[in-house]
Amino acid sequence: MRVALPRRPPAVAGNGQGELSLGTPEPPPRTLETVSADLLLLAAFLGVMALFGRSFAKLNLGGDLYVTEPVLLAVLGLALLRVGFRGAMQRVRDVVPLVPLVILWIAGAVATLRGIADFGLTDVTHDVGLVEYSVMLALVPIVADSRERLRLLLTVLLASSVVAALLYASYWAVPPNVAPGLWPNPDPAAAIYISIFLVWAATRAVHGMRLHRAEWALFLLGTTLLSLMTARSVWVAMLVVVAILAALAPDGRRLRVLGAGIAVFVFSNVAAYGVTQARAGWANAPAAVSSATASPNYVADDGMSGLVGQSPFNRLAAGQEVDGDAAQGSLSRRVGPGQLLDLANLAGLQRRHEYSVLFWLKPLRAQPAAGQVGDTSGAGWSAKPWSASPATRWQTCKEVLSARSSAERLDIANGRSSPPVLVDGLRVIKGRISQGRPGGSCGHSHGPLPGGSSPTPTSSSSANGALGATPGIIAETQGTFTPGIGAGANANASWRLAINWFMLKETAKSPLFGVGFGRPTDFEFDGVVYDRRTGDPDDPNDVTGPHDSFMNLLYRAGLLGMIPFVALLLVAISRVRRSLFAAPPPYRARVVAATTTLAFVATIALLDVVLEGPQMGLFFWGGLALLFLAPRMTWRSAGPRETGRRKAS
Repeated sequence: MRVALPRRPPAVAGNGQGELSLGTPEPPPRTLETVSADLLLLAAFLGVMALFGRSFAKLNLGGDLYVTEPVLLAVLGLALLRVGFRGAMQRVRDVVPLVPLVILWIAGAVATLRGIADFGLTDVTHDVGLVEYSVMLALVPIVADSRERLRLLLTVLLASSVVAALLYASYWAVPPNVAPGLWPNPDPAAAIYISIFLVWAATRAVHGMRLHRAEWALFLLGTTLLSLMTARSVWVAMLVVVAILAALAPDGRRLRVLGAGIAVFVFSNVAAYGVTQARAGWANAPAAVSSATASPNYVADDGMSGLVGQSPFNRLAAGQEVDGDAAQGSLSRRVGPGQLLDLANLAGLQRRHEYSVLFWLKPLRAQPAAGQVGDTSGAGWSAKPWSASPATRWQTCKEVLSARSSAERLDIANGRSSPPVLVDGLRVIKGRISQGRPGGSCGHSHGPLPGGSSPTPTSSSSANGALGATPGIIAETQGTFTPGIGAGANANASWRLAINWFMLKETAKSPLFGVGFGRPTDFEFDGVVYDRRTGDPDDPNDVTGPHDSFMNLLYRAGLLGMIPFVALLLVAISRVRRSLFAAPPPYRARVVAATTTLAFVATIALLDVVLEGPQMGLFFWGGLALLFLAPRMTWRSAGPRETGRRKAS
């Protein structure tokens, strides 16, 4: 026997909740009537954003004008030409609660005008996205004003998500030194793009709909890619998705869905670990990367030409030669915050023997400096921390590493919260030596470092790669509870708590309107000032606010901005709740997918910078608009696969 298809509900007129008049069975949609210039432009814009993210969003059209604003204005203009001003207002009123949305826009306008008056337009552009991209709440209902138009928009987003996953996979499919900078997006942005397909596929599976083998393969690939990312917000969001899918699963499946979700999470992290280990092996191939030989010691030449500068967290130049400021000779190398010098293949080592790694280091600002020396990917002889005193003079650093193979990777990495430093005189001496402070602590030393002055011949080729090959969940857990190494304070939970508490206290001084857009936070933590907004290109923390977009909204727009924001979320949740109870299971899955995708993005926004920029902010507000449009996703003529038909047994 066959399961009967759900009947269409009776005609329902527009009721202010986003529902269209359904009436009698709809005729097949006509493509020419469905497609319009505004829909094509919006779909193409979001699709390209999902593929190229930050690179596309940062496309400058002159001054402080970027590509996002002109495109959104063009979409709005084309939509107004199609439906008229009254038609546009009617579509927005039928879908979005106007009162909280208008109040949110008023709060944003007040914060913007205050910021421009006090700090100028350039500084305001760093914050205006907190409210600016909420225009999607009005734009999406105007453009996607029918089920078929909404379906076309979602189809483009799904296709873009798949391509984004394949692009990100290509980054991991080649050795790290072959195609540096192949994927310029930060991990949270990449995760948001990839999650669109992943959540859609997972929701269909949870609701008993069949996935093709290719879809399963893409799903497992995508979850592995998320586990490869080094942002804690991503894997926290993955766990949130598992919990929501289990909670909203059909009766009798919740425990099975929860168990399957945890199994997929574990599998993806195991697969990610295998990928990182394989990629680390590629990075140690001497034919493709910088290499040197210890026989039995290694002494770098003047300027350490065998080491390659890398900047995995930003696009600033790394490892530049500095002439005239050196501990010995005339050349040293400059390593900025979050950057490193990499010697990818140090051969000639003896397994299970200890080697003393020594180098000179000079902080360029009177601030404490800290980092790591060794293999920062976590493979091989691993890496150990070093720390230098807050004195702008040359200091000697020493750490003892135990070789696990005849060739190891050797990095000198500067922490992201450290000042820029100069590095000189690297040498690797077989055995333990007494010179230098123990435990990686740097200090003043008289006389040359041991090991001789004749450099070991080196060969070098252009090499770049990401700092760290440890799977994201392991690396970020270590970074959360280990201060002062690797990613530094930006990856430390104490920094996040401290800056959030600081901003709460500042908000209490102006609770209604907040501090406005453009104002520097000027938050100091462990001797480093964050969000000074001085325009210093060498300071990676010059525009580093809280890694919590919701806190930033409260801080800058006050209660006038936060209260309507929360109201919009509550109305959307209420709208979804009604749709979930009203829809039969096959159609209910669409609403669950939209809800879960927004939850994924919102979790990342709680732990990272999302609303401030278009590459992620557009997808948060666009996802929220989809929740207001949930009734449009509830009923539509569907094929056998979408109705969840099953063969008679």
